[in-house]
Amino acid sequence: MNSKPEMTVAQAGAKIMKAYDAEHIFTVAGNPLNLLYHAKHDEGIDIVLGRSERSALAMADAYARMTGKPTFGFVQWGPGAAALPAVFAEATWGRSPFICLTGSVVSGTRHLFQYQEIEQLPMMATSTKWSGVLPNPDRIADIMRTAIRASISGNPGPAYLEMPADMYAKKLTKTPDFHADADLAYVNHRRISASPNDIEKIVSHLSGSANPVFVFGGGTVQSSAFDEAAALVKALGIPVVTSVAGKGIVAETDPLAAGVGGRYSRKVANEVLGMSDLVIAVGTRLSAMGTLNYQYPRPGTKIIHIDIDPMSMGNTYVEELAIQADAKLALAALGDAADQAGLSRGNWSDWSSTVESMISEWKEKYRKAAETKTADGRLNPIFVMSQLDKFVQGDDVMVADTGNMTRWAGTMIDQKQAGLCNLRAAGSLGWSFPAAFGAKVAVGQNRRVLSLNGDGGMGYHIGEIETGLRLDLPVISLVLNNAGFAGYTGLLKNNLGFDPKPTPELSEFVDLDFGQIAKGYGAHGERVEDPGEVEPALRRAVSSGKPAIIDFAVSGNVSAPGMGMQREL
Repeated sequence: MNSKPEMTVAQAGAKIMKAYDAEHIFTVAGNPLNLLYHAKHDEGIDIVLGRSERSALAMADAYARMTGKPTFGFVQWGPGAAALPAVFAEATWGRSPFICLTGSVVSGTRHLFQYQEIEQLPMMATSTKWSGVLPNPDRIADIMRTAIRASISGNPGPAYLEMPADMYAKKLTKTPDFHADADLAYVNHRRISASPNDIEKIVSHLSGSANPVFVFGGGTVQSSAFDEAAALVKALGIPVVTSVAGKGIVAETDPLAAGVGGRYSRKVANEVLGMSDLVIAVGTRLSAMGTLNYQYPRPGTKIIHIDIDPMSMGNTYVEELAIQADAKLALAALGDAADQAGLSRGNWSDWSSTVESMISEWKEKYRKAAETKTADGRLNPIFVMSQLDKFVQGDDVMVADTGNMTRWAGTMIDQKQAGLCNLRAAGSLGWSFPAAFGAKVAVGQNRRVLSLNGDGGMGYHIGEIETGLRLDLPVISLVLNNAGFAGYTGLLKNNLGFDPKPTPELSEFVDLDFGQIAKGYGAHGERVEDPGEVEPALRRAVSSGKPAIIDFAVSGNVSAPGMGMQREL
C-alpha cells in the first residue's frame, strides 16, 4: 500500500458512498463543502439541493424508503444539524435506511464560543439507530461502514456521522479499504428464515381456526413479500387486513382485501379483525395505530406474530407464537407447508364469503357517501377521493401526509396492484410535499408520483416547488383545502366535547389558492371548485409536464374516515 496517499477525508467519504451505489446526495449546501464537491466531481454522485434542511432530507428519507438503498444526506453544522432530530424521528418511524453527515466547529476553536457552535451529538442519540463522531482521518471508511451497517440491518433506520469541519480536508496516512459490505448494500440482503417447526405450528393453528385473518404490516412491503403474500391468500382464501405501512402488499382489488385496519382505517377492516379467532400478524408491531389502541384484534384473540425485530413481539398482546423471521421467507415457507398439509380455500369458504359480503357493503356505503352534497357548498372530499381512486393507476406512487391525509389515502384509494406504491408521513406534518420529489427521483420519469396534502401541511415546505422545477420533477401535488386544521376542529368536538366555534385561533386559516401560488413559481396550478372539474384537472396536470399543484376547495365539515375518530366509514 502507498504509505503517503494524497487523499483527504472528504475524498474517501465520497468513495465509500459510491461503493454503496450512491447516485444522489441530498443537501442544503453549507460548510464544509469538500464532501459535496468530491461526491459530484470525483464519483459522479448527483447533488439534490433543497430549500431547507427538513425538506431536503425528507426527500432523502422518501428516496431511501422507495429504493431500499443506504441513502446519504449532508447539512451544515449548528443550525443545519439542529434540524436533524425531527428528520431522524420521521425516518425512524418510517424505517428508512438514511445516513446524514455533518460538520462541527473546527477542532482548534471548539468550546471557545465559535459561531454556530452547539453540542450536536447528544441531540441525535434518541432518534437514530447509530450516531457517532469520526475519531481520526484514517477511520473514515470503517466508521462510515459502521453507520451504514446500523442503518440498513434488521429494522432499518437513520444514522448520523459528525466530523469537525477541518477534518474533511485532512490527509489520510494510509489508503483505506473501500469495500462495501455485500450483505448490507440494500435492505433485506440478509434474511432470517423461520424454523420448520415454527411453520408446522402455524399450520396446526390454522387447521383448527374457523375465522383466520392475515394482518400484513410495513415489514412485508419492505421485505418485498408481494408474490408470497398473493400466492398464500389465493391458495387459502383467508382475508387480509393491513396496517397503513402494509398497504400494497396485496392488490386491494382482491375481494378478500378488507383494507387498512386500526386507527386510520376502514370500518370494515376492524370489523373483520373483531370477528377473527386467529390472527397471523406479519411484519407489524401491532402498535396503537395499527390496532386502534389495542382493540383490534380483540384482546384474547389467538395471535401468531412474525417479525424481523424480536423487540416488537409480545409488547402489545399476549401471543400464542412469536417468530423472528424475514416476512418473505416466512410466507413462502408457510405457503409450502399449508399446501403439503392439504389446506385450501375450501377450509374457510363460509368465512371468506361473509367477509366478501362485508367488503362489498362497505364499498356501497363509500359510493353513497361520495354522492352526498355538502351543507356549505364546497367539494365533498369523499367525492374527490372517489375520483382520485379512478385516476390512480397500478404503479403510481401516492405520498400522503400525516393525519387526515393518510386517513383519506389509506382508506379511500385502492392500490390496484401489489407493490411499493404507497408512502406516508409517519408523524411529521408537511413531510409529504417535499418527500414526493424524493420519491420521484427514486422512480424516474416513467412512473407518476402524487402527493396528498392538506392546506395546513402545505404551509411547511411550499418553496420546494422551485426544486421540482429546477430538477424537472413533475410531481402532482393535491391539496384538500378546507382553509384550516379541520382535524383539530374534529378533535375538539368529538374527542373533547368542546364547541370549536369560540376558538378559531386553533384551526382556521385564510383560504389561500395554492394553485395560484404554484403559477407564481412557474409551475402548473389550478383551483377546483366544481365537481365536474376534478377529473379534467388531474388530466391537465399530467399533460402540463411540470410540477403541479391542484387545490381542491373541500368542505371542512366532512371528516376523514378512521374508526374511533370522527367518521366511521
